[in-house]
Amino acid sequence: MEKCFEGIDEDRVKNQDFSGLDLSNRDFSGVNLSLTNFKCANLTGCNFTGADLEGSWLQGANLTNANLIHANLFNANLFNADLTGADLTEAALGRVNLEVARLTGANFSGTNLTNAWLRGVNLDGVNLSDANLKGATMPKGFKFRK
Repeated sequence: MEKCFEGIDEDRVKNQDFSGLDLSNRDFSGVNLSLTNFKCANLTGCNFTGADLEGSWLQGANLTNANLIHANLFNANLFNADLTGADLTEAALGRVNLEVARLTGANFSGTNLTNAWLRGVNLDGVNLSDANLKGATMPKGFKFRK
C-alpha cells in the first residue's frame, strides 16, 4: 500500500479537491485531510487509520473495505457513500451525515455517532456494539437491541 503525502507539510494537504479521483488502496493513515473534497472518489481499500477528515465532503465516495479506525470524521458529509465492509472502530462521527449511505457489513463498534444523521440507511448486519448514538437521527422503524 502506497503511503500518501509522507514528508509533505500537512497544511498543503488539507482542504484539497480530490473529487472523482481513483485513490484506491492508498495509505492516508494519520494525515490531516480536514475540509477535503473526496466527492465521488474511489477510496476502496484505503487506510485512513487515525486520519483527520473533519468537515470533509465524501458524498457518493466509494469507501468499500476502507480502514477508518480511530479516524476523525466529525461533521463530515458521507451522503450516499458506500461503506460496505468498512471498519470504523472507535472513530469520531459526531454530526456526520450518513443519509442513504450503504453500510452492509460495516463495523461501527465503539464509534461516536452523537447527533449523526442516519436516515434512509439499512442497519441490518452493521456492528453498532458500544457505539454512542445519543441524539442520532435513526432510520424509520429502527429498534435498539439489547
